Amino acid sequence: SVDYRRAPEARFPAAFDDAYAALRWVADGGLGHRPARLGVAGDSNGAALALACCLKARDDAQGPKIDLQVLFYPWADLRPDGPSMQEGRDVPLLADMDWNRGAYAPPHPDPPAEEVDDDPAGGPEHPLGEDGRPWFEDPRASPLLARSFAGLPTAFLAYASTDGLAGESLRLAERMRREVAEDAVHTLHIDGPLGHGFAKHADLSQAHVAVSAAAAFASAAL
Repeated sequence: SVDYRRAPEARFPAAFDDAYAALRWVADGGLGHRPARLGVAGDSNGAALALACCLKARDDAQGPKIDLQVLFYPWADLRPDGPSMQEGRDVPLLADMDWNRGAYAPPHPDPPAEEVDDDPAGGPEHPLGEDGRPWFEDPRASPLLARSFAGLPTAFLAYASTDGLAGESLRLAERMRREVAEDAVHTLHIDGPLGHGFAKHADLSQAHVAVSAAAAFASAAL
């Protein structure tokens, strides 16, 4: 479990940087030995961090080899106008996502005085990333927007049908099957009035089912 820095005290990309540094530390023997096989896991934004770490490790020449990802209902597309926000299935949840996005956003730099004079709007609406795009389009923040999923490790993906972000799990599973392999993702779709974040509730039988299924899958894969 990675105690990565949290927003709003530490903003993007602090959480990703901490998660990837912890992954490298474990892979390099930080726990006392170098693991023969390695998996990552998370739920909600933690699942997005796990996926983003897989993308980084794939592209990093010195990155660790990851064999498995266990993802519970990832929030993997932080765009304010992304499909999940447009679908509007769970208004209170989406309002929370809006707040979380704002808390995680990097500071908005003040534009030079001459630019303010020239641009009545005062510059871009959202802070920009290193490539000039809005920060939430960076795959470290929104891994679902990565150009390719090719080469990613096998995934276990659990989500609830009533989750306002269920569409992101569906899109993620579709891309894994299309760009990695048909059997590259195992999905667990749970019915019932569970909503987002159900796996954290020890009083829910569905949470026990999902966590047990993920553990069994990880045991077989690792």
